[in-house]
Amino acid sequence: MIAGSAPTERLLINPFAVAIMLGSLAGLVWLGQADDWGAQPRSSGNRLASVERIDGGLISLGGGLIGARAGFVLTHWLYYGSHPWESLWFWQGGLSWMGGAIGAAAGLSLYAAARRRPFWILADSLALPVALFSISAWIGCLLDGCAYGRRASFGLLTPTSPDLWGNLAQRWPTQTIGALLGIAVFALLLVYDRRKPRPGAKACLAMILLSGGGLGLEFLRADPAPVLAGLRLEALGAGAFMAVGIIGLAWRGFRGNPEGT
Repeated sequence: MIAGSAPTERLLINPFAVAIMLGSLAGLVWLGQADDWGAQPRSSGNRLASVERIDGGLISLGGGLIGARAGFVLTHWLYYGSHPWESLWFWQGGLSWMGGAIGAAAGLSLYAAARRRPFWILADSLALPVALFSISAWIGCLLDGCAYGRRASFGLLTPTSPDLWGNLAQRWPTQTIGALLGIAVFALLLVYDRRKPRPGAKACLAMILLSGGGLGLEFLRADPAPVLAGLRLEALGAGAFMAVGIIGLAWRGFRGNPEGT
């Protein structure tokens, strides 16, 4: 998703930023308590210390935020090319989930290489926190008016909601659907984790489910977005991430090294 700024200057606190912060904290708490909640692999060779999970989460979060902002700036370069300093103004709003995913993966890869820890086991540890982050991001969009749906009239299925400028109309509830999707993915990953899948399979499954859901929602969204070949750029990105997840699940799920390398 792409997050915009609050639709009114009267808001002293950006609700999207607050939601993202709370989602990040929830994810870090989960990483710290994974041992107590049974979210760690049983094999001692595949287990991570809580400090390793949290460090990996923090570095991924930092890389994700940088990547998300960079992705937004690059896809809106006609503006930022003449206002380069505003590229650093995170508080203005404007984050690309595609850039965020790439940045988070890059940050996690660097951490895994620096600490000589298995990338896929680290990625698995972040699967559930990423689902929590997705829930919070969609809730933030609901509160902030970004990622709003197309106008439609199907009774209770299309409640009245605002766009970024506060214009009220009946719309597809994309933000609510996205949050519910995140909850469903979180629950499915908890169930899947009980099967003790090979390292990397859980991370790839999370990528498939979140990207696939996001791809479907792209066709219901009406917020401004870059277009390529007649499709929203984020729809193309979601399709690409979903394909990578499917390939990864086929590889890690059936051929993955039990040691998680």
